Amino acid sequence: MKIQNDYVNLEIMFPDQNFILEVRPKNDPGLVFKWLENNLSFIEKSLLDYCGIVFRGFSFSQEEFQKISDLISTDESLDYTAGIAPREKHSTGVYLSTTIDKRCEIPQHHEMSYFRNWPMKIFFYCAEPSLSGGETTLVSTRTFHKRLDPAILNTFEKREVSYVRNYIEGINSSWQKSYDTTDKRVVEDIVRNMGFEFQWNGEKLKTKNVAQGVAFHPFTKEKVWHNHAHVYNLFCGKQGELTPTLKMAEVSFGPEKIKQLLSLEHTDLPTNTYYGDGSIIEHDIIEEICEIFSQEKVGFIWEKGDFMVLDNMLCFHGKNPHEGDERKILAIMKEKYPSYN
Repeated sequence: MKIQNDYVNLEIMFPDQNFILEVRPKNDPGLVFKWLENNLSFIEKSLLDYCGIVFRGFSFSQEEFQKISDLISTDESLDYTAGIAPREKHSTGVYLSTTIDKRCEIPQHHEMSYFRNWPMKIFFYCAEPSLSGGETTLVSTRTFHKRLDPAILNTFEKREVSYVRNYIEGINSSWQKSYDTTDKRVVEDIVRNMGFEFQWNGEKLKTKNVAQGVAFHPFTKEKVWHNHAHVYNLFCGKQGELTPTLKMAEVSFGPEKIKQLLSLEHTDLPTNTYYGDGSIIEHDIIEEICEIFSQEKVGFIWEKGDFMVLDNMLCFHGKNPHEGDERKILAIMKEKYPSYN
């Protein structure tokens, strides 16, 4: 479906879902900054209408990526303090989107929805595409909701989600990297301010926090599935059976590491998720959620210089496995959602 415009070509990439607006130059790619300056309200509305926007064919540089991000959102970039996934800082406010083993799939998620606060906008830039694979996978939150049993949504709204995390280098992010310090007292100050419970066992850190299962979009007022219950759930309650996330990581961990993880108490796993009261989330529910994502996700194949901005509550994102070591996708997060509690 094409939308008429004098300076750029506009097309909905996935029209059946009314999902992701693609912007391409009509003539001079350099006119994009002038066009953006004159159409910021259109960009904001399009993010709400289509959940995300892709700029393609402009061959943006990294500096232009940051410039456009600042043009679309004048807020300061957010940091990744206490983030669970391993992620390297590229420059101030700019991160490599992931350093997870390239053979692994990343499940669909809203960025940092395991906290009470999260970025409303996430910007991606393709500095280098992968040799093959490595698509950023996307799911419309609205499409997901059409498939999700309302009873599950209501349960998570009422019961919320608890996250237990053991910081283990090589599996998830170490506490030193998560909090960008080697000082335990600094870590304690940060986690207290974030409302976390914490426990030290020598140099090993365990934290627990409870966050929303459902949130309300501040502009559209939609009730949104907004948590990482399925992503960081590593215990299914059935002896020897893998959760969907462990299945995705199996190729990276290998059989011995998987066997070791399955032998741990569920509270000693690198991560695990529970209902807010600490009770086990039913494995069938985790499986159902992941199956919906599997069936509804679409793949976005990166080209060098591509720029993408997503509404972090209306669009889930993940990643397919890839080949080659050159894949380099940068990310900037902006506009912190205020705690609604």
